[in-house]
Amino acid sequence: MGAPTRTARVRLSVSPFAAAVGGVVLVAAVLRFATLGDQSLWYDEAQTLGWVHDSFGGMLDGVHSPGEAEPPLYFVVAWAWTRVFGYDEVGLRSLSAVLGILTVPVAYLAAKTLFDRWAGLLAAALVAFSPVLVWYSQEGRAYALLVFLSATAFLFFVRSLDSGRGRDYAAWSIASGLALATHYFAIFLIAVEAIWLLVRAHERRRAVLAVGGVALFGAALAPLALYQRSHGGVEWISASPLRGRLRDALTVLATGAAEPGHQAVLAVVAFAVVVAVIVWRGDGRTRAAVAVALAIGVAAVGGPVIAALVGSDYVLDRNFLAAWVPLAVVVAGGAAIRSLRPAAFVVAAGICAVFLSYDVKLATNEDLARDDWRGVARMLGPTTEDRVVIVAPQWQVKPLAVYMPALRGMPTTERVREVDLIVFSRPGWGRDAPPQPPPGGPFRVVERRKLQWMTLVRFRAPRPSAITPAALTTRGENRSGVFLERSG
Repeated sequence: MGAPTRTARVRLSVSPFAAAVGGVVLVAAVLRFATLGDQSLWYDEAQTLGWVHDSFGGMLDGVHSPGEAEPPLYFVVAWAWTRVFGYDEVGLRSLSAVLGILTVPVAYLAAKTLFDRWAGLLAAALVAFSPVLVWYSQEGRAYALLVFLSATAFLFFVRSLDSGRGRDYAAWSIASGLALATHYFAIFLIAVEAIWLLVRAHERRRAVLAVGGVALFGAALAPLALYQRSHGGVEWISASPLRGRLRDALTVLATGAAEPGHQAVLAVVAFAVVVAVIVWRGDGRTRAAVAVALAIGVAAVGGPVIAALVGSDYVLDRNFLAAWVPLAVVVAGGAAIRSLRPAAFVVAAGICAVFLSYDVKLATNEDLARDDWRGVARMLGPTTEDRVVIVAPQWQVKPLAVYMPALRGMPTTERVREVDLIVFSRPGWGRDAPPQPPPGGPFRVVERRKLQWMTLVRFRAPRPSAITPAALTTRGENRSGVFLERSG
C-alpha cells in the first residue's frame, strides 16, 4: 500500500462583521437597482443623455457649452459606461447606482478608521438606507460620483492623519482632485481637509505635496469653472429666497423629499443632540474623531451658505451632498462608546426604518417622482398623420424628445389637423411659461388631460389647416416652442 494521502481542507470563514457589512451592501444594491428604471428621465438626465450619445469630442464640447454647469469627469465616465450598458434609463443610471453601492464600504472604512468597526457598521447602514443617497444613486448626473469621491477623499484624509503613510496622502490627493473634476462644490470639503493636513499632519512634506497636487487639479479646472459661472444657466437658483431653499435642502438631506413641514428643524435638533451625547460620554479620542468628521461635514454645508451670503448663491440640496458621509460618520460614532452601543444601534435601526419608509415613498408617490415625460409621450400616443406639438416652456422638449425622437422644430407654416399643447407647471418651480395662445381658427379643444404637473390640451380641426409657428410661440426666457411630428 502506498503512503496515506492527506486531503487538505481549506475552510473559508467569514467574520460576523464582514458578513454584516456584506449584508448592508446587498441591501444598498437592492434599494438602488430594484426601481432603477421605474421613473422617466427628466430634464437634467436628458441633457446628460444628449452629451454621452455624441462623439467624445462632441461630449466635451457639450460640457463647455452654455447651459452646463458641471465639470467634465462624470460625463467622460458616463460616455464610456453607456457604450457598454446602453442609453435607456437603466443603462444611464446604473453608473450612479454602482457608485452609490461602493460608497457604503467606503463609509464603513472611514468610520472604522476614526472610531472602530462598530461605528463603521452603523455608518454603512445609514448610507445604505439614506433616501437622498438612494435618490441620487438613481439619477444620470454627477452626484453619486461626487459623493463617492468625496467619501473616498475623506477616508484617505483620516487615514493620513492616523498613519502618515505616503500612499494615503497620494490617494487623498487623487480622490480630491477627481472630486473637484466632478463637482465644484467638493472644494468646501477638500479645502478644510487640505488646511487640516498642512497644520496637523505627521509628515509635513507629504502633506504639502498632496495639497499641491490638488491645487494643480483646481488650477486646470479654473478656466472652465469661470466660463460656466457666467454661462451655466443657473441664475434661477437665486431667484427664490435663500431661507426657503436652505430649509428645503436640509429637509431633502434628511428625508430625500422637500415636503412642507418641520423635518429640517427636527433633523438639525436630533443631530445636535446625538453629537452632544457622544461628546459628553466619549473619551478624548472619540471627541477628537467627532471633531474631525464634524468639521468636514459642517464645512460642506456651511461653505455654500457663506458663499451665498457674500453673493455667490448656489444653495440647493444636491450641492450639499458631499457632507452626507462625514455627518453620518459623526452619528455612527455613538456606537464606538461601549456604554452607548446598544442605544446607538437601537436609534440607528429606527433611523433606517424611517429612511426605508421614505425610500418607498419616493419610489411610489407620483407627486415626489421625477417629471414623467415618458408618461406624457404615452398620453400623446402614436400619430398616423403629421401633427404640431407645442411645449411650454420650450426647454422641456429635451426630455420629451427622448421618448418622441421624431419631434423636430417647425420653422415654417404647416397644414395639420391636430395641435397638441403640453404645459409644464410644477408647483414651486418658478420657471413656468407665460400663457399660451390657442391655435384658433377651425381648431377646437377635443381633449384635456393631466399627468403630474403636465397638462395636455388637444386641438383638432375638421380638415388640414395652416398653422404658423410665429403665432403660437410665446416670448420671454421661458417661451413656448413649436414642433412638428411627422407621421410614420
